[in-house]
Amino acid sequence: MDTERTAEEVSRLLRAAKLHQMRKALDEASVACRQAMELDPGSADACELMGDLLVSRGELEAALDHYQRAMKLQPRAATEERVARLALRIAEEKQRSAAPDTSPVAVAPRRANPSVACALSMLWPGLGQLYNGEHRKGLALFAAYFFDFVLIVVMAIPHVRALRYAVFGSGRAMGGGPPVPALLWLLLLVGGGLWIYALIDASLTATALSRGERRGAKTGWEV
Repeated sequence: MDTERTAEEVSRLLRAAKLHQMRKALDEASVACRQAMELDPGSADACELMGDLLVSRGELEAALDHYQRAMKLQPRAATEERVARLALRIAEEKQRSAAPDTSPVAVAPRRANPSVACALSMLWPGLGQLYNGEHRKGLALFAAYFFDFVLIVVMAIPHVRALRYAVFGSGRAMGGGPPVPALLWLLLLVGGGLWIYALIDASLTATALSRGERRGAKTGWEV
């Protein structure tokens, strides 16, 4: 095949390769481009196009070799820019692959046993919430009930007989002493409310967690 016919065939093959490239048919484009390179090993256009095709296939190192070969055959600013950008991309990917993986590790959702949460809340309000992982709420309930419990004990000591008769007897008619202070009744009511709230809340939250729902979802107290 004479030089003129070879140049025409190479030009035809390169046009076909570019057409396949536009259609995303990379295999067909690579075949046509390689045929052009075999007919004319000194074709800078064929080497550069092959580099483009290899980049599209993710074969960056091989693409860089073809770009550098095209530069040697025919130095051009566009090819030089391709070489620089691809070399930078390869260096960045190597650095990224060498760096330790700092992506967040998926954490399995916390599970909780409603029976355990109820038992702990019955023992002391707030313990069930702490078991469920609700530390702020648990500590707040624990501290509030502790403070209320201490006040009840302090106020109840002088009125033990009055409390006993108020609950089981007939009050002062049976010699139960002075009446129970209203503040003491209020403290008892607050303590009972805290105890009931902590018990129900811990149970509902533990039930939600046992179903795989995230902590903080509605538990049934919301209106």
